[in-house]
Amino acid sequence: MITDASFAPRTLLTEAEDREIRDQVHSAIAAGGAAPQIRRRILDRCQRAIDANAYAWVYSSWEKGVSYPYSIANFNSHGSSLRTGVAILRRQFHIGRKRPYREMLSAVRLVRSGRAHTVLQADMYGDDWHDPNNPDAAGYRREAALQDILVSAWPFDNVREEIFWVGAFFGRAPGQPPFTRHDAAIADAFMFHAQDAMKADLPTRFVNVRRVSRKALVYFICYVFEATHAAGPDHADVAAVNNISPGRAKKMLAQPLQVLGFKNRKRLWAEWARQVLGLSERTVGTPEARRR
Repeated sequence: MITDASFAPRTLLTEAEDREIRDQVHSAIAAGGAAPQIRRRILDRCQRAIDANAYAWVYSSWEKGVSYPYSIANFNSHGSSLRTGVAILRRQFHIGRKRPYREMLSAVRLVRSGRAHTVLQADMYGDDWHDPNNPDAAGYRREAALQDILVSAWPFDNVREEIFWVGAFFGRAPGQPPFTRHDAAIADAFMFHAQDAMKADLPTRFVNVRRVSRKALVYFICYVFEATHAAGPDHADVAAVNNISPGRAKKMLAQPLQVLGFKNRKRLWAEWARQVLGLSERTVGTPEARRR
């Protein structure tokens, strides 16, 4: 489990490596654009630097052992965005379990410490994360269509029992080697130098999601980021990967719509794309948007 040795501070890098990453971050910011576009640019560069196949930026909070993601912007994927999103979200909300999964408990302790960190999934989960004979870990990797995961999280506020944080998940596809401590140090350097950009202009419309039931929230988040990458909102694919019928899916989306104050799915979809992904309403669902 997590110890002081688990942390991969950027000090593990040489001064030249850290300086190069700092310059990459500064050039990404200097290129301009809205906050979501700058975040995307920085994360693209970090992804290439650590040879990841997928990443997602997260704005979230921890409250009483449960993560409430106010936005998960699935900017990039190796082709299994829905499977990956569902697998991670179900473990964040410990759907079907009375207690959180052990890596979620580790994450809670980390975020509550107020310490910015970048850690390997093996540190979060335990030494048997890569054990093929461990059915839980092997099942999680299979369900998420990822071989390994690296997490970088930066707490920035503490309101009573709720701690807000921003961060990123990076993943490698099956068949790729696991992330190394050096990979984690590189990601940590990117997040350190980019922390102001990562926290800029955070979405505000979605802060009431903790009033939504956890099962509905899994479906809601998968629906909105899949809709942003598809030709238009469609329940069928999201319902299938969540193992529910399209009719049940529509009913599950009704509660988030009501809680968040949207009149219909189209407005929800457009607002998510604008606030979280930095896309205009005219480009949502177009080939241009799907390439981003």
